[in-house]
Amino acid sequence: MKADSGVYALLIHARTPQRIAIGALGPHEFPSGFYVYIGSAKVGLRSRIARHRRRTKPLHWHIDYLLAHARPVAVATFDWRRGAECRLARLAGAREAVHGFVQGFGSSDCSCPTHLFRLCQEPGDSWVDSVFGRLPATLRIHHVTRFSP
Repeated sequence: MKADSGVYALLIHARTPQRIAIGALGPHEFPSGFYVYIGSAKVGLRSRIARHRRRTKPLHWHIDYLLAHARPVAVATFDWRRGAECRLARLAGAREAVHGFVQGFGSSDCSCPTHLFRLCQEPGDSWVDSVFGRLPATLRIHHVTRFSP
């Protein structure tokens, strides 16, 4: 594993409800609240997360369209392992307090229904536990960072 590779879960806050066009996925209604996006970077993990935090950037990935209207508030990083991104998406999708949101979002290169999830309630300090539940040993959390407003 490279030092700057990994899987990440980005906690996002949408302050107001909005209709957002998500590239080829088309327009979707996004209620206000909290969302979690699951992604990965074989190289450049820190750069990828920094890009997600920038307000101005070219709209390339599905997440870019959402982040033009909502802000990232925290990120959890995990060691990179083949299939870990999809495993985290399956764990999130199995939780009652989390709902898959926008079919195909962030999952155009895999068979997952989505890599974007809406939280049913405002997350607390242990938001990673709320989203994923008990993590298997093979999905070791590396770091959790809250962003300042």
